[in-house]
Amino acid sequence: MQPDLILIPFGENATPGTIDPIPETRGPGDDPQQATWDEGFPLVTMTPLAAGGIPPKGQDFNGVLNAISEHTVFTGRGGQYKWSSAYVAASGGYAIGDVIQADDGLNSYVSLVNTNTANFNTTPASIGVSWALYSGRKTQTQATETVSGIAEIATQAEVTAGADDTRVITPLKLAVRLAAGSAIVGSARNVKMSLAVASASATLTAKEVVVKSSLGGSAWLLPSVNKTINLAATGAGGMDAGTAPISGFVALYAIYNPIAGTSALLAVNATAAAAPEIYGGASMPAGYTASALLSVWPTNASGQFAIGIQVGREIGIATNTVFTTTTTQASLTSFSIAAVAPRNAVTCRCDTTVGSSAAGAGANAVICGTPFEVGRVAQGATSPTAGATSVSSFPHIPILNEQTLYYRGSVSGGTFTFVVSISSYTI
Repeated sequence: MQPDLILIPFGENATPGTIDPIPETRGPGDDPQQATWDEGFPLVTMTPLAAGGIPPKGQDFNGVLNAISEHTVFTGRGGQYKWSSAYVAASGGYAIGDVIQADDGLNSYVSLVNTNTANFNTTPASIGVSWALYSGRKTQTQATETVSGIAEIATQAEVTAGADDTRVITPLKLAVRLAAGSAIVGSARNVKMSLAVASASATLTAKEVVVKSSLGGSAWLLPSVNKTINLAATGAGGMDAGTAPISGFVALYAIYNPIAGTSALLAVNATAAAAPEIYGGASMPAGYTASALLSVWPTNASGQFAIGIQVGREIGIATNTVFTTTTTQASLTSFSIAAVAPRNAVTCRCDTTVGSSAAGAGANAVICGTPFEVGRVAQGATSPTAGATSVSSFPHIPILNEQTLYYRGSVSGGTFTFVVSISSYTI
């Protein structure tokens, strides 16, 4: 059981003259019965009075008990001894295992050697050599790969960033980091965006999105994305710079600030060049260092989002005719779909119409995403009456070269008719 603490030193409020300080050794002129730390009470105080003895002084008893109990009170209230040059000079230094507190009271250090005279307060290089951190906290004793010390637990943002080499990682944060790092940038669950009428603003949602600082770099998982983008604004939640393109395309990026833990959408003009999977422009809003391409959407003549719907990586648009011809081709011939499909499009859905101006004539057509008839689709029809046509729909034609499809066609009589319309594309 813990004894009652001694709250004040013995004789703390002694009457003046009833308590004397105890000297280290006896000095010239001192009373013969004077007690000292070196000798204690002298022999004369223990000799019978009849034989010439002298009684010890009560002031010395008070002085001894006061001095000793001062240490008892000091340690009882949690005090720790600091490095003492007087002690080092008198004893030759601290011994192995001695624990001494720093002058600032923040740390305690344990001696690693005997006759330790190094003052860690003024010679911090002695820490880790002749002294080691025992308790407390101080930056100069931060744990390293070679020195024992204190370490701070990293935040999830610091773990994911992967740039800090001084903090430690918990198993949970490591598991989250490994899961994010194995994901592909732009991977997303249930991305959706739709506009029933053209508008400068739209809202994109997703259950989860993976953003990265660079390809193969640090990754973050953004849950429950629900962000609005305004093409009339600039910065986070708007265009990265300038104005939205007229009758072109805008890429939509999810962007993330790992320090603040904030996310937003950012629109980029993607008409003249395919948008990269990670934002590559010079106008990323301050603090945002991670991103992922989520959409490339068409704009109208007013620089607004065109009518459409996106689910996953597929963007559905109002069906647009991109190619009409009456010229037959014996081999695959290219035509452009740039008016309705962005440079990022990798597949598209097509509606094709083929026919002949002559009754009973046969017409055939092939449409392909490559110039060498790989992944082609074909359509044939016989016109029951003059000018009759046949319509077919083909899903997900792969696009090898940006904004380009290929066709060939023939007719057995009359004038050949071939029309291609696109209703959606994937990025």
